[in-house]
Amino acid sequence: MTHEQNAHIAQAVQMLTAQLDAAKVLSSGPAYDEARQVWNAAVTRHPAVIVLCGSTGDVQSAVRAAGTCGLALSVRGGGHDWAGRALQGELVVDLTPMRHVRVEGRVATVGGGATSMAVAEAAHPRVNLGER
Repeated sequence: MTHEQNAHIAQAVQMLTAQLDAAKVLSSGPAYDEARQVWNAAVTRHPAVIVLCGSTGDVQSAVRAAGTCGLALSVRGGGHDWAGRALQGELVVDLTPMRHVRVEGRVATVGGGATSMAVAEAAHPRVNLGER
């Protein structure tokens, strides 16, 4: 990375830690290493910053920081893309903390980090297999 890229990354980290819990802004360490893992172990990307978003406000802060600092942005949902494209940006908006699934009647409300398995598990008790 160039000196200019490093400066933009440092600016984004500073901006984000001023707005969010610092534990949500990862650029190194064990939590960072864990957050950059996807199901395909062959993917070894190292984005500059991973923001663990637990709310829409967190997402807005991360997107603004990427835009202000000129960083390439990618979004990680459930982390199941075989090629690991969710980690290709310099700043990753990680939605995995937003894994909530709520099923009411025939409508599911699903957080951006939910997996298809979580949706299936939440829907299963409510499925009437005889119904068409």
